[in-house]
Amino acid sequence: WDEYTPRIMFLKRLLICFARCGVYYSETDNSHQLGELWPYPLAAVLGHGSRVLVRLEDIESSEFLNFLLTGDPESVDWRESGIPWPLRARIAATHSVQLDQS
Repeated sequence: WDEYTPRIMFLKRLLICFARCGVYYSETDNSHQLGELWPYPLAAVLGHGSRVLVRLEDIESSEFLNFLLTGDPESVDWRESGIPWPLRARIAATHSVQLDQS
């Protein structure tokens, strides 16, 4: 693996999640509803500085992030090892997003 392979695999896994679970959008602020199904190509979700909020149901955030990072939901025990690299360096950019270790 070269230095780009983990990044490529992360994006592939993310796009697979979008394709399998669906992407919805809403034009209202703080919508509690799913909204409408995204009518554009999935690659457009990540284009032009868009932000994506992921709503997880029946899965821990650490398992989802482990899957995106490594392909294995159980690859890192966050309780024992803490938040894994590369998330440790920069957990989130804005809007008071938090990762809990529950």
